Amino acid sequence: MTDATMQVDAISQNSVKVTHDYQLRLWPAVVIAILMWCARGWSSMGEPSPSKFMLGLIVAPAVAAILMILWWLAISRIRWTDRLLGFGTFFITAVTTTMVAGKTFP
Repeated sequence: MTDATMQVDAISQNSVKVTHDYQLRLWPAVVIAILMWCARGWSSMGEPSPSKFMLGLIVAPAVAAILMILWWLAISRIRWTDRLLGFGTFFITAVTTTMVAGKTFP
């Protein structure tokens, strides 16, 4: 072999391919969902009151949805194309449901 061939072989053997294959960080979403269901369960236990209804059935799911979106966009460890595709799918589904259901949806 010539010197040029040996140099090319040495360069090709030393080259390193860098890939970032991150796995989805799922535990924050599971914790958020569990906390939301705990709040919903708490609101149906004991004496019914308007404040428990508001916290358990309206505020907790709204806060959980906001936290899920923040988790998905900020710390889920997946590619940005997948993050934006998931968020766009969620948004389009919500808008389509609202348009199809119209005023008959409670």
